[in-house]
Amino acid sequence: MRNWYFVVAVLAVTVLCEILLARGGSVFESKTTVVFTSHDNVAIGTVVEGEQPSLIDFAAAIELVLNDGHQVERFSSASTSLFDAGIREGYQVAMPQRGSQWQYYFAVPRLTVRVVGPTKEFVETTRDRLLNRITASTAQLQSSEGVSDTLAVTADVDSVGSVRSVGPTAGMRQSGLVAFGILGAAVAFGGAVLLDAFVLARSARLARSRPDVSAAQRGN
Repeated sequence: MRNWYFVVAVLAVTVLCEILLARGGSVFESKTTVVFTSHDNVAIGTVVEGEQPSLIDFAAAIELVLNDGHQVERFSSASTSLFDAGIREGYQVAMPQRGSQWQYYFAVPRLTVRVVGPTKEFVETTRDRLLNRITASTAQLQSSEGVSDTLAVTADVDSVGSVRSVGPTAGMRQSGLVAFGILGAAVAFGGAVLLDAFVLARSARLARSRPDVSAAQRGN
């Protein structure tokens, strides 16, 4: 095989790609809902859409605090997960919206806390940190405004979703790496054979088109 360097180059690229793919690892995700209630609406789960404008405004204020004053990047659907959006590590604290990505409104005083990360421990730690921050921000915002205990708003966890794996399993990754390795080897050796054939054919054409100098000299 004359073009051995082609085989080496393709195999090297294949190995590099497999190393990068192997480092991808698993992805875990969780979704938690926090509901804001006051003393005149204390029962979790009895929040009626659109009937608590002050609580909805309060939830929007806490959302802004949790996002350090920045607007949340909202998805086209409220059911879209961070992993579905192409995010493998991070979080989102946002009010669930009604409507579309471009025209939406808020109907209930809730925050949805989504976390995605490389390990279950990362997701759990980040989720707990965000929930503690929501509780602290709720108390701090009302304290700075001098809200009495009888009018205070509380943040309660409505539902805590389990941390689930959303990435490929170890078996799927292993199968993918094997298939990618076979494909890389096939491209390397098949490409080298085709390249050899091309070089030989080109050399033959050049030899046929070159004038026969020795025959010309004998004729003279």
